[in-house]
This record gives sequence, C-alpha cells and structure tokens, in this order.
Amino acid sequence: MAFRGRALLPIVFGPTVWALYFLVAYVAAAIVCVKAPGAIDTARITLAIFGAGCALAVVGSGALAGMSWRRQLVHAGEGRLSDASEASRRAFLAFATVLLNGLSVIAIVFTAAPLLFAGSCR
Repeated sequence: MAFRGRALLPIVFGPTVWALYFLVAYVAAAIVCVKAPGAIDTARITLAIFGAGCALAVVGSGALAGMSWRRQLVHAGEGRLSDASEASRRAFLAFATVLLNGLSVIAIVFTAAPLLFAGSCR
C-alpha cells in the first residue's frame, strides 16, 4: 500500500483553519489592546467577519467530505465496509474528516465568543 499524502490534506484542513484563526484573533486582539485600545470595536468586527469566513470554509470542506463519504458508502455497499478494502479506508477517512470539521467549526465559534461578549480590552 502506497502512502498518499493528498488523502490526509482534507482531514487536517479544519483544525489548521481553526489554529490559524485562533492565532490571528488572539494576536490581533492583543496588539490592538496594547497599541490602540480605542480601535477594539473595529478589530472585533473584522475578526468576527474573518471567523465567519473561516467557519464557512470549514463547513464547505466538511460538506465535500460528507458527499465523498456517502459516495463511498454507495460505491462499496453499506454492508461491506467492515473489511480492509480501499473503499472502506476512504469511507473512514471521509467520515473522520466530517467529524473533525464539525469539531473545528465548534472551536472557531468558541474562539470567536470572547470577541462578541467582551466590550473593551479590560
């Protein structure tokens, strides 16, 4: 069995987008609070829009993985996915991608929550 690195790219997309959003949101908020505390409202709006875009990208990736998962189920037959076939492995990776992207969307929402509820830098 040859290693296919491309097959692992969709599964790490959601957590990578969340990690980048986490990094950008908290670093930008820290810089704005230190350099220009009066501009926190603009930063909050900008980061909320950026968070919504990140969440939409992860939802789109999850939707593509969900379609791939359903296609693998139909292609292999629902009863035969317990064996070690290529279709079974692809279906497992697609389902794991769907679940991980769902978790990443929840993480993006929880990362953006302080932006919505915090009124100032204090």
